[in-house]
This record gives sequence, structure tokens and C-alpha cells, in this order.
Amino acid sequence: MQVLTCRCAEIRRLDREEAQRYSTEHLRLIERGRDPTGAEDYQCEQTGSSWVLDFPLRHWAGSGRGRPRLRRLPLTADEAPVGALD
Repeated sequence: MQVLTCRCAEIRRLDREEAQRYSTEHLRLIERGRDPTGAEDYQCEQTGSSWVLDFPLRHWAGSGRGRPRLRRLPLTADEAPVGALD
């Protein structure tokens, strides 16, 4: 597996396949299923930045997970809360 280049200092959000790939291939899983929305917490070992992978629209997805959305923490005031639509 090719290791992804760290982009944590340059990005705040990734969606769908890109979010899933970046979280699994670059970040370290800290906690899975930390709340009823199924959110997952990650951390970058290079920058120390914290990330949350959540799944908006999970109720309508056949898999029950929805579309992945990876965001850097802390969330800003204009970002939707974890698990909520934006």
C-alpha cells in the first residue's frame, strides 16, 4: 500500500472516497463509534492534528453508514456538528 503524503496542514475537510482513503491510509484510528452517529476519531502522527470521520445521510444508506466526511478538529462555528447534515 502506498502511503499518502501528509496534507493535514493544508486541508480541513475531505468527502466520500477521498475521506475514507485518507483516514485509513494516513491517519491513526483513536476511537471508533464514540457516539450514536458512529463517528470515528483519528490523529495524524506527523502533525498531531485531530480529525473526525462521520457519516451524514446514514439513515438513508443501504449500508447504514452514509457518505464519509472527514474534518479537522476543532470544528469551526460555521461547520455542522458531528453527524449532522451540512
